[in-house]
Amino acid sequence: QDPDDVRRRRAEQIEQRMDREAKSRDSTLTVEVIELYHGGQYSAYTFKRYNDVRLVMVPHLAIGAFGGDPDNFTYPRYNLDFAFYRVYGDDGRPLRTEQHFQWDEDGAAPGEPVFIIGNPGSTSRLQSVAELEFRRDVSDRYLLDFLRDRVAVLQAFADANPREADRLDLVNTIFSLQNSEKAYEGQLAGLENPGVLARRLKLQRTFRDSIMGDPGLRAEYGGIFEEMAGLQARKRQVAPAYGAFLALTAEGFSSATLHRALLAFQVLNARRRGTPDDALQGLRAQLRGIDDQPAALDRALMAARFRDFAELFGEDTPWVRQILQGRSPEAAAEAIHARTPLADSARAIPAVEDGALTMEDPAVQVVTAYLQTFAGFQQALSEVGAREEELAARLGRARLEVYGPAVPPDATFSIRLADGVVRGYAYNGTLAPTHTTFHGLYDRHYSHGLRYAAGEEHPWALPERWRTPPPDLDLSTPLNFVSTADIIGGNSGSPVVDRDLRVVGLVFDGNIESLPGDYIYLPELNRSVSVDVRGILEALDEVYGMEGLVRELVEGRVPR
Repeated sequence: QDPDDVRRRRAEQIEQRMDREAKSRDSTLTVEVIELYHGGQYSAYTFKRYNDVRLVMVPHLAIGAFGGDPDNFTYPRYNLDFAFYRVYGDDGRPLRTEQHFQWDEDGAAPGEPVFIIGNPGSTSRLQSVAELEFRRDVSDRYLLDFLRDRVAVLQAFADANPREADRLDLVNTIFSLQNSEKAYEGQLAGLENPGVLARRLKLQRTFRDSIMGDPGLRAEYGGIFEEMAGLQARKRQVAPAYGAFLALTAEGFSSATLHRALLAFQVLNARRRGTPDDALQGLRAQLRGIDDQPAALDRALMAARFRDFAELFGEDTPWVRQILQGRSPEAAAEAIHARTPLADSARAIPAVEDGALTMEDPAVQVVTAYLQTFAGFQQALSEVGAREEELAARLGRARLEVYGPAVPPDATFSIRLADGVVRGYAYNGTLAPTHTTFHGLYDRHYSHGLRYAAGEEHPWALPERWRTPPPDLDLSTPLNFVSTADIIGGNSGSPVVDRDLRVVGLVFDGNIESLPGDYIYLPELNRSVSVDVRGILEALDEVYGMEGLVRELVEGRVPR
């Protein structure tokens, strides 16, 4: 038996036992055992869940997401990205807790230490340099290309079909993709920076030397970096497939027709092998669960996939040639979409159920063409991936033996405490201030507004209530601030507290220079971006007229 599998199963058993014991004391308690150091260590966390959580206040979307995608992952910023909820107890009254963070009306000053309590999502700081080089050259690069292409496809459809775009909520889908696109651009830029990888290589060599210098560690972990590098070389042999088959069945980003075709092929192939229909219920349920796409969007996403095939494998590759048949990706998508019942669920489901659909269907033929290459890619990934996990777990244990807890584990969405200092940084040939103010909010609104017609919506357009500020709104009030506290995606919404455990801010982003933080922390430039409590209080009081909520925050009592 694989030791790592045994260890994980044991952790699951412990989690189940601890969870049962906790619930026997209090049914609202839940226990999670979190894997750290890729399985080198496990920690148990006990949470108390509250089910009665009510929204109290959320500002205008345009002020919470001020600047839109252009300002995303940047600083200076001018956002009121926050919301307030109130938790109620079993008696239906607002919860009273002895443990809570009080509100600091004075905020945090430049140079002041701050602490962020949150749940950072995931990082790759314990990955080997060979793994990072593979990401730089293959996986992250193809993912970024995919995101850029699908954003363009969805935006073109939205521009041509605004009503359909609204129905599908494409604005949020596109923004989400753009958010990921910008994140991967920053991560890839860091990987392409020789200085960044040089730092990681230096750290790895020091770690490796510590292993090789200890006979016991050398016997247990020697050669692990070389084997990991060999696995990356094997993955490079199937590199084009990473891009060609990326998110092949992802709803919203890939053609619904091609997704149905893949499932339909599996049903048809199973029937041909004599599999009884009752054993195919899972596949048929998946088929029924695929939502219809507007025909124009379905065709555009299908053409995008065909472009991926042609660009990454070459138009002369036999299976690509079989799909395109001398046509452009757009023409091939148009013809296939017009001739298959898999283009919409009303025809697709009966065609599969009653056996009218055959392997000769043009969409199913696409699957037949690429399937051998796709299956080979999946098998290669499965073989390499399993061994990668084993090596990562061994590296995690080795790191613990060499450094102990001095080197923190990668982020795992579990609770973490990050310390830092309120500090600006050098950027764009000048200096970024520690704090921004409402003055900057209005400057950005009017400066960018010069490019747009009066009343036209744009990323820096302010809501009507904000366009003419109340006379008592102090525009010099701090709005956002930066600190050196180390965060990553998943930290948004984390409270920022001072040395006295008083709330001074709320994390909502990192600067563009923080994006390589997935694999290395660069203290000279990496900054977390937070909403300042003073900006929140000023907006609540002067713009939204919520004096009662202000008193509750400052005094800790619900107004009667």
